[in-house]
Order: sequence, then C-alpha cells, then structure tokens
Amino acid sequence: MEERVTARMERQSILTARKQSVGLSFVLYEAVLRAPQVDAGQLHRLLEAAPLRNVVLQVLPFERAIPAGLLGSVVLLETRDHERFAFMEGQFASELSADPGVVSRVTERSSRATATTRVATASK
Repeated sequence: MEERVTARMERQSILTARKQSVGLSFVLYEAVLRAPQVDAGQLHRLLEAAPLRNVVLQVLPFERAIPAGLLGSVVLLETRDHERFAFMEGQFASELSADPGVVSRVTERSSRATATTRVATASK
C-alpha cells in the first residue's frame, strides 16, 4: 500500500513541476464528487489543483449529463510530434487507439461533455 501511495504522489508532482510542459484537463461527473467514498481531503486536493495554470478541472452536473459522457473515462493525448491517441476505459475493456477516425470520435464526445460543464474554482 505504501508503494502505491508513493507512486501516486510522484504522479501528482506533474501538476506542480517547475517546468510545466503538460496541460491537463479533467471533466468529473458530479456524482463522483458526491460519492460517500470521497473524503474531504480528496475534494480539498482537487480545489488546490484547479487554479494551477496547466490544469483545467470541470464538473459535469447531474442535470447536464449526457449518456456518452457516462460510458467511462477518456484520455486524449498528443505527443510533441503531434501524434494523437485516445484511451477509453470502460467497465469491461480498455482501448488505446491511434486510428484518426477513433481519435476524432472520442475528441468529439469529449468536446460535447466539456461544453456542458462548469469550471471548478476554489471560490465556489
């Protein structure tokens, strides 16, 4: 367990690294933030990360949830060489794809979800 916590903390250092070459954007469904498994420390950490200049944290409210946004997590990646990848994670399978058609569809789905969100800030 200690190794997992250490690894997680090392990954979080990307958020505050002096050389912030990675832009990070997150869309969280409101239900995730209200789940009983989420404690105050986790919510506080999200509010600490939200104002960082390389981080965009958005919340998809209950009333604006769209079915495609609830199918599982999505990660869109672009390398320094402008190669684009989409990683989709579902209940039963995960997929990493560089196929331009797949990346385009996943980007469109992500854009629709992002367009219906609220930006999280520490003042709210």
